[in-house]
Amino acid sequence: MKRTYSIVGLAALALIAAGTAPVAAQEGHWSEGCYGALTPRDYCIRVVEAVEILQPRLGMAMTGGNPVQGTASTLGLRLGTLPRIGLGLRATAVRTELPPIGEIGASQELNFFLPAIAADASVGVFSGFSLAPTLGGVGALDLLGSVALVPVPEREGFADTSPASWSVGARLGILNESFTVPGVSVSGSYRRMGDMAYGDATFEDEDAYFALTDASVLSLRAAVGKRLLMLGATAGVGWDRSSGSVDMRVSNGGAGSVLPAQRLQNEDLQTDRLTYFGNLSMTFVILHLVAEAGWQEGGESFAGALSPELLEQGSLYGGLSIRLTL
Repeated sequence: MKRTYSIVGLAALALIAAGTAPVAAQEGHWSEGCYGALTPRDYCIRVVEAVEILQPRLGMAMTGGNPVQGTASTLGLRLGTLPRIGLGLRATAVRTELPPIGEIGASQELNFFLPAIAADASVGVFSGFSLAPTLGGVGALDLLGSVALVPVPEREGFADTSPASWSVGARLGILNESFTVPGVSVSGSYRRMGDMAYGDATFEDEDAYFALTDASVLSLRAAVGKRLLMLGATAGVGWDRSSGSVDMRVSNGGAGSVLPAQRLQNEDLQTDRLTYFGNLSMTFVILHLVAEAGWQEGGESFAGALSPELLEQGSLYGGLSIRLTL
């Protein structure tokens, strides 16, 4: 009998030790760590889903669609080797829908707009080549830079972190806009982002906690645009790869329980998304007022997912910006 009690005791200690150690799936999807959880498994899976949905939405809010709002043409040079400069302020919001993670047993999904405020800059460094009188800007090059801030909706349970970001990139001209042809360009950028957290590790208000850290976004864009007098229209397509690490913890759900919180870690979370965007602009000499609307495609579900429709659905985003071209 004593031997039986000893075996049971050792097994219990082993379970508790397993619960305190970080779980990172080496093979398969990282949500497999939820299957050994001492906490409610379904709730643990929903938190994993929320992380995978939120990561690309955060990158989309900070990056936006068109890297130079309201145009697809490169800036080039104006007098000799003097570069042209573009400066802009942008506000973007992305519709975000997460599984019910407010507490264990919750049924209400989280629906909100994830906003971002950004300052964008572009500098023309090469005007490119002209193939004909109205076919210029071939191979033109602009350098791009941006800083952005996400005012996190604290009412939804997110920690008051408001992550900031910066990015650098370049835009390559295919054609500059003229009377006969539209502007066409491709661009790429790399963005680093600050940490973002949901809940707190003490589970004072929510039953889950996760932190997105070491986050970055690699973005590629292709755009085409044409202006008629003061009005302009631009359309484009893009691809974003969001990368980073996640540290996630889930409450054991029982007040006074001796069972520890479940912890999962993923040091290489990557999500790829296609995006489509359009701009309408109005130009007053050097001042451009721009409205943007776009669509970010959804991702893929995983085996055992409880909210595959949320993982696979896309999301609308939109924004307003003001830009000066000097």
